[in-house]
Amino acid sequence: MAQTIIGLDIGSWSIKAMVLQSSLRKQALVGFREHHLPVDAAGQPLPGELPAAIRATLANLDVDVLATAVPGVQVLTRELKLPFSDPKRISSTLGFQLESKLPRSIDTVVYDWHMLKKEPDGATLLCPAADKIWLEGFLKELKAAGTEPRYVTLGALAMGHLTPHVSVDAVERPWVFLDMGHRATQITLVRNGKVEAFRTLSRGGHHVTQAIARQLGVSYSDAEHAKHKQASVAGDATMSPISRAAGQALEPLFREIKLSMDAFAEREGGAVSEVVLTGGAARLPGIQPMLERLLNVPVGPTRFNGTLWDAVRKNAAVAESGLTAAALALEHTSESDHRVNFRRAGSGFGDLGALRDKAPWIAAFVVAALVIFFIGKQIRLSALEDQQAQLAAALDKYAGEVLVEPVPSNLDTAAKFKFVQGKVTMPPESEIEAVYPGMTAFRTFYEVTRAQDALNDKAQPEEPEPPEPGEEPEPIDPSTIVAPADRKQIELATFTADIKSATVGGIGYDIGTIEDLASRLRQNPCFKKVDLKETRKTTRHPERPSWLEFTLKLEVKCDVKTGPATASSASTPDKASTTTTRAAPSAATTTKKPSDSTTPAASPTPGEE
Repeated sequence: MAQTIIGLDIGSWSIKAMVLQSSLRKQALVGFREHHLPVDAAGQPLPGELPAAIRATLANLDVDVLATAVPGVQVLTRELKLPFSDPKRISSTLGFQLESKLPRSIDTVVYDWHMLKKEPDGATLLCPAADKIWLEGFLKELKAAGTEPRYVTLGALAMGHLTPHVSVDAVERPWVFLDMGHRATQITLVRNGKVEAFRTLSRGGHHVTQAIARQLGVSYSDAEHAKHKQASVAGDATMSPISRAAGQALEPLFREIKLSMDAFAEREGGAVSEVVLTGGAARLPGIQPMLERLLNVPVGPTRFNGTLWDAVRKNAAVAESGLTAAALALEHTSESDHRVNFRRAGSGFGDLGALRDKAPWIAAFVVAALVIFFIGKQIRLSALEDQQAQLAAALDKYAGEVLVEPVPSNLDTAAKFKFVQGKVTMPPESEIEAVYPGMTAFRTFYEVTRAQDALNDKAQPEEPEPPEPGEEPEPIDPSTIVAPADRKQIELATFTADIKSATVGGIGYDIGTIEDLASRLRQNPCFKKVDLKETRKTTRHPERPSWLEFTLKLEVKCDVKTGPATASSASTPDKASTTTTRAAPSAATTTKKPSDSTTPAASPTPGEE
């Protein structure tokens, strides 16, 4: 079945569309359309007019595949050499290789690659990159025009598809397509049917029109008309002001073309053999002979070759401005292993044309997947229903054996489970749990003094063992005798507490002793936070001049169900302390206003009266 393939060349002066009919046996260009883009008084394209112009160009065409190109001025290219040539490896590693070669972040561009040279030990690639935000806006304009391109490539790279369909004198030697457009000129170097280099120059017929408008002092539209009717670059002495302005405007362009051709010749090791001239600006009289004298190579229009052009051969506009559109139309029929396509390269827009071709297979796969999915869900649902019935029977049996209150019979299985779960996990609370807090001010003071006593008991020196009968006691070294006041210990001076917090003040032998007390308090599960707020050398205790005053802040929060007994046992797990802890709740209830209690510490220091 034949396909209608459209090559859409979106220029700055006009939009060109080439229609290609392709089947298994034959392909032929059957139509060419060109639609002028409206511009303002300064020659700038009117904003928002592109979708309407595209719709007008493609009106009444049945489009199966559409290929278009990104303008060369919007593309940044880099040449890259890799030690391998496998397309899959190239595509997977290209981003890492290009990241250091691009002047901007790799995440902000869409990139692809074109094979320049393939060798046994690697490959040389030409890597174009386009701004991601610009490309998304470009594709949105195409979508607004009612079209979805399958290929978004570079017009220069597509020109290689024309090699079998144009006549050149030496195919094996490099030759050039020179496309002189309205705002840009494209130079494409081709050899053996492959594009080996290209360059885009931001100069064309628009700059000639501007020069004529300045020379004559007329409007842009009048200058454009004068260019088409009177301008020439023949170079004789009797040149009119219009031709002189046109020649001066083209001088920078000719200079850049000459430099580019010399660079191609030096790089490829041989001069360019021929130049195929095309583009709207190439219509100016005198362009062809001037380029021949400047470049010293044959320059001429396109010479069609083969039956591809039979239906459009007589249309002069095809040779002048339709070659890029024809090359884009041939993009779909190319047999290259890899072609630059910015849509595939990750612009975020789906290739709807390719999906449409495969729609029957995709639909069959989706239907089969859905059938398998729902069959699996039905089997799973039946298994779950059987499990639910078994669990419901087990739940009824458990409730009848354990719960005193029967489960209401009008509940479904989920509600029965929640009912039984509530009865098991939330038993009624006792009166004490409902009335008293988990930790009173008295209880807090009690736990602090227990930690103090444990620390002071630890600081007591060990008694020397008595001598055996008949042995002389060991002499005591006076330097080892430690005065009671010098033993490491803690004295509490102030205590303020309520049911949520407490403040403890006192003096300690040194900072290590004070930290030891804070560490012991932190081990108590009812003290969620113990902060040592300040320490300073004491001035109120002349008998202990080297001791430190300190203040501890405690955050009190004790679980009602575990109670303070658990906290006491955790801080001091000896038998005596456990016994005392059990009596603590009744003692704690005697403190009526724990938030107002301020109790001086009464613990005697070991060694004092």
